[in-house]
Amino acid sequence: MKILRDSPPVLNAIQEMPEMNIEPSGYIGKTPVYLVEGGTQDIVKIDVVFPAGTRFEKKGMEATSVVNMLKEGTENYSSDEISEKLDFLGAHVGSDITKDRSEVSLVTLNKHLSNTLDIFTDILTCPIFPERELGIYKRRAKSALNINLEKVQFMCRLQFAELMFPHSPYRDKMHPSLYEEITPEVLSNFFQRHYSLDGAYIVVSGKNTRQAAKDLEKELMPKMRDL
Repeated sequence: MKILRDSPPVLNAIQEMPEMNIEPSGYIGKTPVYLVEGGTQDIVKIDVVFPAGTRFEKKGMEATSVVNMLKEGTENYSSDEISEKLDFLGAHVGSDITKDRSEVSLVTLNKHLSNTLDIFTDILTCPIFPERELGIYKRRAKSALNINLEKVQFMCRLQFAELMFPHSPYRDKMHPSLYEEITPEVLSNFFQRHYSLDGAYIVVSGKNTRQAAKDLEKELMPKMRDL
């Protein structure tokens, strides 16, 4: 097939927009749960989204540090125990953060879901931000930030945010020295303020999502706060 590079594609007006179901399929306590059934592999993914982005920070780097430290130890599992059990079961717990939201995700085979939910729900509800693991994280994070601060693209992004949002929580506050103020107490306080499941929502996607949501509810309900 010959590509006609001098002839743009024909533009057509949108005739109809498909309706999307944005109503929750149910609730765990007061937390809405959305189910997205699909895929061919026997895998399920659970995303828990909190209103805990970087714009809620009182100290620079605290929101990012919290979301990255969640699986470094809980009241019931050490960092090593979490890593070893997840690796043994072929499961993965990941996290992400934006200006407005943070997200904690579990990806696992359906047959191992019940064995991973205890750890996952601990990560969501009772992390302890241990001193040793925090020290390791801070050293790595400062090293990575120092490298990024030498990159033109990264510096331009910071400068752009500074010019666009000079007095706004949406500006980027990034400097290696900010990590010196990050302590377990700082992270715990931020977690207590912003990681209430009362303000979160949950997305369960993959195979057999309805049963996965029921299993999550059974494991999560005894640990939920502020309901």
